[in-house]
Amino acid sequence: MIEEEKTRLGRFVLATNNLDLEQIRSSLITRGSTQWNGDSGS
Repeated sequence: MIEEEKTRLGRFVLATNNLDLEQIRSSLITRGSTQWNGDSGS
């Protein structure tokens, strides 16, 4: 039972880590593009 909980928790952590990486990557891309647009606009 404890082993099952560990693997379940491990899968959950891996899934959330992947989501966080994707969110950070997309936010960095959008943030960078807006900064570039702002610099070229001014």
